[in-house]
Amino acid sequence: MSGIQGLDWGTYYWFAFQRNGPGKALRPVMEAANILGSYLVLAGLAIALMAFLLFLGRRRQAGALGAMIGVAILLGEGLKWLVRRNPPPDSENILGPQISLSFPNVSALLTSMLFLILAMILSTTVRSRLRYLLDAVCLILVLLIGASQLYLGLNFLTDLLAGWTAGVMLALVWHYWMSIP
Repeated sequence: MSGIQGLDWGTYYWFAFQRNGPGKALRPVMEAANILGSYLVLAGLAIALMAFLLFLGRRRQAGALGAMIGVAILLGEGLKWLVRRNPPPDSENILGPQISLSFPNVSALLTSMLFLILAMILSTTVRSRLRYLLDAVCLILVLLIGASQLYLGLNFLTDLLAGWTAGVMLALVWHYWMSIP
């Protein structure tokens, strides 16, 4: 077993122990957090972000956000097709028979990208100290949604880290793209 496999299986077994033992009371919270990372909720967030940008008169940013969402989905699903990594065994208990490969976690990719872009948008529209609270809420939601997927046994740690990394990189590309006049 390689070091990365050891890390993945070690975190998998630690969260399985928590899920079936001392952390059993967290299950309803983690299931609710996992719903926040569903494609339906993320699609709603993406539409709301684009509508907000259009309301602010930022058509270029809204269009770029739509393009980045398309790139994110193609990147995530393309990497899943290339890597072909199966999800942890517990994922079938929640998701049913294997419907998707595991690496990278596309939900984590979209969550980190959308919430980071939301934080960037809010930092330019909210001029009070409230924006720091909103940034913290965005970060906490990304971490909570990711932790829920580990807790429920839906993904391995490296699936999550790869998704977060790709999402942050795409959000930074969007930000750079928007800074070009």
